[in-house]
Amino acid sequence: MARSGFFRITWSLLAVAAGVLAFAAGSAFAAPFTIGDVFAGVGRGHIKEYTPTGTLVQTLDTLSNSLEETGMCFDGNTLTSNLRSTNFSNNSMSRIPQTGPVQYPWGGGFNADPESCVVSVDPSTNQTVVYVGQADGTRDVLKFDLSGALLDSYDVATGPRGSDWIDLSADKCTLLYTSEGTLIRRYDVCADTQLADFATAPSGPCFALRIRVNGDVMVACSNFLYRFSPAGTLLQTYPKPVTETSFLFAMNLDPDGLSFWTAGFSTGHVYHYDITTGAIIGTFTAVLDGPTLAGLAIFGEPVVSLPSGPAKLTLSPKTATNPVGTQHCVTATVTNAAGGPVANITVRFSVTGSVTTSGSETTNADGEAEFCYTGPAFPGADEIHAYADTDNDSMEDADEPFDDAEKTWVLPVSTPGCEVKITNGGWIIAKNGDQSSFGGNAEVDAVGNVSGNEEYQDHGPANPMNLKGNVLVVVCTSTTQATIYGEATIDGGDSFLYRLNVEDNAEPGKGADKYWILVANGYDSGNQILKGGNVQIHKS
Repeated sequence: MARSGFFRITWSLLAVAAGVLAFAAGSAFAAPFTIGDVFAGVGRGHIKEYTPTGTLVQTLDTLSNSLEETGMCFDGNTLTSNLRSTNFSNNSMSRIPQTGPVQYPWGGGFNADPESCVVSVDPSTNQTVVYVGQADGTRDVLKFDLSGALLDSYDVATGPRGSDWIDLSADKCTLLYTSEGTLIRRYDVCADTQLADFATAPSGPCFALRIRVNGDVMVACSNFLYRFSPAGTLLQTYPKPVTETSFLFAMNLDPDGLSFWTAGFSTGHVYHYDITTGAIIGTFTAVLDGPTLAGLAIFGEPVVSLPSGPAKLTLSPKTATNPVGTQHCVTATVTNAAGGPVANITVRFSVTGSVTTSGSETTNADGEAEFCYTGPAFPGADEIHAYADTDNDSMEDADEPFDDAEKTWVLPVSTPGCEVKITNGGWIIAKNGDQSSFGGNAEVDAVGNVSGNEEYQDHGPANPMNLKGNVLVVVCTSTTQATIYGEATIDGGDSFLYRLNVEDNAEPGKGADKYWILVANGYDSGNQILKGGNVQIHKS
């Protein structure tokens, strides 16, 4: 079932004969790509972008009219990365930006049948470069700059085919590749030296090859896919679906770092596998415009040979409910396109709603930054927004990842057996300077039933009012401190929630006990020592 050289050469000749004949409508201008979307090389110069569930997003035209579109690569681990395709049957490549027209041809000097590509940063020059594997002709691996200028070529060991499918390790030097046999070979592009073979697959021929963030190597080998350890030890085997009538050729990694994609070569059936369990967790069929589905790319796919800047920010928890007045913390996790953590990134948080606040924290080695704030005095809801300020300019840019979370604040649960009494004509001087008097009682029985009432009168002149209310919640925070929540009318009119904090510090309470009332209309007495009266707190 392997692709014969005759089959490939025949298609190449047909492609040349086809010239510039139009086949199907495709766009020479791409719409912005979406993380996790699947790019399928469906032939006739077309690459179709699908959602992970198989909904067609757009058809991209490489302008090559190549009967087969093989390996693709993105030129960065960012949300604005551009796509490059190998136009196998046309012996060319195309560059498809997210904005602007398609560049065709991109690069040059291909000997025969470019089949895969990988982008990296040259350690010696710090220049971003593109490596391309060739299935036929000299079978050399070619090296280009981003403009498409040929920089170098590498005479790698091959057989039975060429340097078909390549990927570069995180060291940016060690190139792994397949040659349509069972060997996975290695070549040092920094030292221009052939290295010992990496591994031998149990079966072949082997095609698409990808390196995971943890160093594991995934390879598609016709009827099976294999996962090898960084040392070349076989870890896991993934058989093709029993209903798949073709063989598995293209393969790529999902941005989640936990799954991968592959496809039937001539059927267009696309499969989403869980790496750990081996289960197929999704499938759809790509509509072929040519004879095969010969290339797969996933936007946001892990590329270990590229710098790993922030590509995603996730807030946790996304939703939460807590008692009023308590502390709430959210954790922002910043990851790169490969799913790995990104440290030393400033994350800026903002809270709006019942609380308005903001702040910033820096991600740690795990890519995490925690932000905490205290909730309101009364029930309400907040929207929490966070973004990774990658350029540290205190402004959120369109390409900086962000996330949102929601927070709900509710009244606390009463303390069973808690009782609060205010007797003997309690009064204070409120922080507005007015003399204020108060009294009341509140209690919770053993099973949580709440009863009681409270009254507070500010005698003016700054803010005269008379508050009378029921009791909804009583919380004994200690043997000497309690908080009461209730609903009250002011001057016999509108109703507002109120919160009452009291302290029972001595007997009698004058000069020692404390009283503090907050009203949802904005009134705040301040935390005041009693000028008269007594607070008694009991907890059974």
